[in-house]
Amino acid sequence: MAEFELWTAGRAAKAIFATAAALVLIGVAIWLANWSDNYRSTELTQEKAFARMRGLAGPDALDCGQVAGGMDASPALRCLERAMREGRPFWIARENSFHPRVAMEPHWMGYTRNRAGRQSLVIFYEPVSVDATGSLQVRGCPRIQLRLDDGLPGPTCIEYVDGKRYQLPPFWFKWRTRPAE
Repeated sequence: MAEFELWTAGRAAKAIFATAAALVLIGVAIWLANWSDNYRSTELTQEKAFARMRGLAGPDALDCGQVAGGMDASPALRCLERAMREGRPFWIARENSFHPRVAMEPHWMGYTRNRAGRQSLVIFYEPVSVDATGSLQVRGCPRIQLRLDDGLPGPTCIEYVDGKRYQLPPFWFKWRTRPAE
C-alpha cells in the first residue's frame, strides 16, 4: 500500500509539473504572437511594413497601392472597391495624421484581406530620426468600409467596443505640404 501511495504521488507531481510547463509554453506562444504583430524597431522601414501587409493579404492579393499624403486616392479606392465587390484578397496603405490641429508624426494605415476573408488593420509609424524607433501594429478588423461615416472616401475599419461603433481612422487628413524630413 505504501509503495502504491508513493507511486501515485510521483505521478501526480509529474502531472502537475507537465501542466505548469504547458501553461508556460502557451503563455510564451501568445506573447510571441502578440510581439510579432506589435513591435518597435529602429530598423523598421516603410518597405518592411508594406511587406508585412502583403504577407497578411497573401500572394494572390490585389495590390491597391500606397497613397501618400496629398496624392489622389481615387485609383487606389477604385481598386479596393473592385476587390471588395469581387471578394478578392487585397491590401492598401494610406498616409494619415490623426488630427490636423494636433502635431503628430505622419503614419500609414493599411487594410488587408486574405483569401480566407480575414481582415486586418495595420498601423505603421516610421522612425523619424536615426536613433528613433518605428512601430508596427496589426489588429483584426471586423469590417472594412469604403467610405468614412462623414461620406469622405475611405477606407476605414469599423469595430464595436462595449456596444459602441468606432471607425479607424475617424477621418483622413491630407497634408497641405509634406512635413520636413
